[in-house]
Amino acid sequence: MAKNYNPVDSSRDIQVVSSTLVIDIENVAGTTNPHGIYFLRRVPLTIFGTAAADDYVNELANAIEDRLSSGLADNAAWREEVDSLGLLTDVVDFLISIQGTGPIPGDTAFVGDLVSPLFEDALTKLRQTAGQ
Repeated sequence: MAKNYNPVDSSRDIQVVSSTLVIDIENVAGTTNPHGIYFLRRVPLTIFGTAAADDYVNELANAIEDRLSSGLADNAAWREEVDSLGLLTDVVDFLISIQGTGPIPGDTAFVGDLVSPLFEDALTKLRQTAGQ
């Protein structure tokens, strides 16, 4: 697999996985090629420094680049948020825009999140199926 990112920084840390599980990790920050989107991937310390770690980081970079290169999204941004358990989770937001037909050149009729509602609906149905 071709490397689709440039490393920016790396630092050792821990990741709280649950109320009873903490693992040692290496935070690997990078930017994707060719779009230059900053991201961070938390690599388990047990694989850090191996080819498996490079593949693990590259997997995220490839996913970001695939969506941008295919035209599914115009831009992306990595961020952290707190999940329902109060733990930090990594998120990549994608910007999707549709050009308007208004009288102003470059006028955008809609800029927003078209994808998340689809996932939220699917997640709701999955939770219902699981009886949650």
